[in-house]
Amino acid sequence: MTMKKTLLALFTAFLMGCGEKLSLDEFPTNILTSQVPVFYSPVAPIWSGNTLSSISGIGGFNRPSDILVGYDETVYIVDAGNNRVVQTDLAGEVLGTSRFISRPKAAVQTRNMRLFVTAVIDTTINFGGFLGTRRVPVAAIFRLNLVSASGRISNATPELYYLHPVSRASDTLVRFNGITAVYDNTVYVARSGAVNNIGSFEQPDNAILLFPQNFNPQTDRPALIPGLTASGTGSGALDAISSLTSYAQPPQSPAVSRDLAFFFTSTSPTQNFKAQRVNYVVSSSGEGFVPDITFLTTPGKFRRPTDITFAGDETQFVFVLDSETDSLYQFDVRGVEGVVPRTAPSERYNVSFSRFGGGTDALRDPEGVAYYQRTLYIADTGNNRILRFRLTTDIR
Repeated sequence: MTMKKTLLALFTAFLMGCGEKLSLDEFPTNILTSQVPVFYSPVAPIWSGNTLSSISGIGGFNRPSDILVGYDETVYIVDAGNNRVVQTDLAGEVLGTSRFISRPKAAVQTRNMRLFVTAVIDTTINFGGFLGTRRVPVAAIFRLNLVSASGRISNATPELYYLHPVSRASDTLVRFNGITAVYDNTVYVARSGAVNNIGSFEQPDNAILLFPQNFNPQTDRPALIPGLTASGTGSGALDAISSLTSYAQPPQSPAVSRDLAFFFTSTSPTQNFKAQRVNYVVSSSGEGFVPDITFLTTPGKFRRPTDITFAGDETQFVFVLDSETDSLYQFDVRGVEGVVPRTAPSERYNVSFSRFGGGTDALRDPEGVAYYQRTLYIADTGNNRILRFRLTTDIR
């Protein structure tokens, strides 16, 4: 038997043994849909309280909701159920845990080594009238200065950076579900809520907020990124944003992308295009943000996408995580599904996968995805763990 046939037989056995299935729908016409020895293979060990001693020492994870690799080349895991962020090295050794952060959701690290975490805190608000004074949940953003903390999250004090203004009961429904940053340390935050009238700063609730590096939380208000719509079913509609990412990704380098564009996902059941890109366009007539109507335009491609990330290396992969189908989708920067192996530049293989369950390579309601140095990290929320994968073509 030839080497190619041997690899194909092993791969087929692997699929049958673990119940894996590839997401092979809606391929480009040049994609190979046969079973081939190019796929994302799990990397041991799993990061969980049961299998990794350093994680066990901090009590294990409880519904991790986000994961990222920072410019300091350490991993940050938003451990939502434990009200904290866990910092590890790239091998999974725990470097520390943050102090208490109430109901954290998503996080990003800027190039100047500040960690921003979206959260929800209980705050006493006097609404007046029959509502009176009540303690209610309010969307918040915390900032941790990792420079003054010598790079260790356990030494950093979570500073309340921004609190959503509350003037009416519906403000308590607002959430900051996505956050990202661009090359100049400007932070974008996805705000979602129930009221989407145009009229004041607080309206519409659905918006992308912009916090420049010199933002003063005491005196400034964040700007709203223009050119988008608060609701709808088409490009640029911001209903139920679940995640944000940008082209600016580690490692720390002068080559970090200076593009101001961003990607977002939506979990709105009425949104046709649940993963989108918004470009920053400069032309003779001006400049600004413009929804990209050519990126991932297949209606219904995703069910409930919970995270999106961009690879900061030469691959320029885009990854979308779908919690309803327990799936990981991989695209190139154009939005074409699949990967072109370095060893076979004339071929394209679909390496997206859907694996449900508690097995060593299966997912259950995943919510976070990151990519660094050809390793894929997934916050497997329903299984309270972190999984890692590498393409078989990247395994030496």
